Amino acid sequence: MSAETSAASDGIPADLREFLEREIDPGEKVLWCGRPDASRVFRQTLAPAGFLASFGLGIGTWSILLCVSTWRMLHNLPPGPLMMNRQSVTSGDLWLGVIVSGIFLLLGGVLLILPFREAARARRTVYAVTPTRVMEVFARKSGLAKVQAVEPGHPLHIQRNDYAADRGDVLLYPRANNHALLKLTGVEKPREVERLIRATFDPPVPRP
Repeated sequence: MSAETSAASDGIPADLREFLEREIDPGEKVLWCGRPDASRVFRQTLAPAGFLASFGLGIGTWSILLCVSTWRMLHNLPPGPLMMNRQSVTSGDLWLGVIVSGIFLLLGGVLLILPFREAARARRTVYAVTPTRVMEVFARKSGLAKVQAVEPGHPLHIQRNDYAADRGDVLLYPRANNHALLKLTGVEKPREVERLIRATFDPPVPRP
């Protein structure tokens, strides 16, 4: 690893530094690198994932109860509270209910573990700023990397959201009022990161 890259990546685990080094072009200098705050990623994902998981598990549970009522009707037993009338049912109705139950329960289960998966992903992610791009490198356990790189355009649109004294999010937009191209979540000293990006990609024009 080059001395410049090594100096900029102090505090980054060795395996993540290796992934980052692979993505740096010859002669490209790492001006800054950092890692996301895994706990913030977890909290940001928890509320929407929890709501959708509750919805999926609720529908799945209701479908299971409906399947039980259908099964009872097929066996000439009282249907239970979900099917009060003695309408005709078939085994196809039962299997359809089983499939629907399985889909929603599976969806709910996946959403329940999503915050933990995203937090684990954050621990395997490193951000970097070079003179030509801002990048996110995700180090897969397979040894392969997933890289998202942005070459900020002009004019430069950056949003910073501080949530602690020395932690915050830095979002890069292609233009005002659009979806962020890249989000640096929970980085240390976000004000300095924002200033570095602006100084690198949108330097002030000297007055004549």
